[in-house]
Amino acid sequence: MHAPPPHPGTPALPSGVRAFLLALAVLIAGCEGRVSTAGPGDPPPEAVLLRDVAAADLLTALDERYSPDRTLGYGRARDELYGWEQSTVGALCGVYTDYCVTLQAGDPSAEASRLGINAEHVWPQSMGAREEPLRSDLHHVFPAREQVNSSRGNLPFGEVPDAQADAWYRGSDSQSQTPEAGIETWSERGAGRFEPREDRKGDVARAVFYVVAMYPEQIEPSFFRTMQPALLAWNRADPPDERERQRSAWIASLQGTENPFVVDFTLADRIWNGGVASGETPAPAPTPAETGATGPLWINEIHYDNAGDDTGEGVEIAGPDGTELEGWSLVLVNGSTGEAYRTVPLAGVLVGDGLGMEWVPVEGLQNGSPDGAALVDPSGHVVEAIAWEGTMSALGVRFTDIGVQQTSDTPVSTSLQRVGAGRTGADFQWTSGEATPGWLNAGQRWQ
Repeated sequence: MHAPPPHPGTPALPSGVRAFLLALAVLIAGCEGRVSTAGPGDPPPEAVLLRDVAAADLLTALDERYSPDRTLGYGRARDELYGWEQSTVGALCGVYTDYCVTLQAGDPSAEASRLGINAEHVWPQSMGAREEPLRSDLHHVFPAREQVNSSRGNLPFGEVPDAQADAWYRGSDSQSQTPEAGIETWSERGAGRFEPREDRKGDVARAVFYVVAMYPEQIEPSFFRTMQPALLAWNRADPPDERERQRSAWIASLQGTENPFVVDFTLADRIWNGGVASGETPAPAPTPAETGATGPLWINEIHYDNAGDDTGEGVEIAGPDGTELEGWSLVLVNGSTGEAYRTVPLAGVLVGDGLGMEWVPVEGLQNGSPDGAALVDPSGHVVEAIAWEGTMSALGVRFTDIGVQQTSDTPVSTSLQRVGAGRTGADFQWTSGEATPGWLNAGQRWQ
């Protein structure tokens, strides 16, 4: 990652102010020996955090040691962030595009907004960051060009094949065509994902890791699982540089703690990659296992296509009546990319007479060839993964083709549903019939 050059016309800071800022960063970086000033590469031994803590206990230990003592409130946090960025870089620059502006005296947030910059929450507000203190936690808040922030929205991060990208961003430019040169300096969107420019991928990954570690009760965990492999790879390929370390130390001066994944970037692999240290070759991924209904709940009915405009799309979850859905989620997967395009948190209680059902409306449910849905329990285990119009692999499991499908000629009143008699999902068979969202399917009996 490189720092952009000062914006033309930016007034130089007085030497005393600049010296103070540099001294402050060095002072904070040295506190408790927690920050290494080494460049990219494996951290020196003194920067390896929690060396003797088992991988299974690292998240708990990090939460205890690095949860922020305080946050500033969203308005002040943005003002402080914009001011620090301009004072250290010479301009306020967007994280995804390197689009830079110079703030004039006055309200920093209002001035930034006037010039097309706002605050990007790397962990989207719609996925849990809307509430405090996460909303104001600067370790995952960055300046961003407003148009690009809006374009990213709540898309998960991931690699976007160039041929599938529908939008490219760099500086003040945006285009739909693949750039002819310098492609690594562009951020791109496509295939239901957002891919930052190469020299900020590690920064983004470590900000996400921080949120997952510090706010487990506030976030949607399945959203992280869809991004995890890409973020781990980005963390290795783009280790923290001196500016990212200084940013972490500066935030600690306001909030009380640093981002431990910046202090020691090997933490991520130690937690989520089976203890493999950064720079080592991970063990080969296992062959995806066939995943039918293996838990107390299962997918019981779906509707994804019909004649005319798609209407009444959704997925039904079934299981023993009275089962709590809190913590469960439905992950919808694009078969052409193997990536999740939406995660739907579940809530409520299954209601029925022995067998309970809950219909989950899903507007924009993709039409197959193939596509799929996975039912994920509160521990993150995929208990069932189904596909329509073909089989596929994603999320580390194989999605089983249900064997029936809908087309653009399918009557809107029908669905694909399980029938037969039994007490688990595997006892029933898939067929097509009259839709019964939220009710026992015709020909289905609980025994």
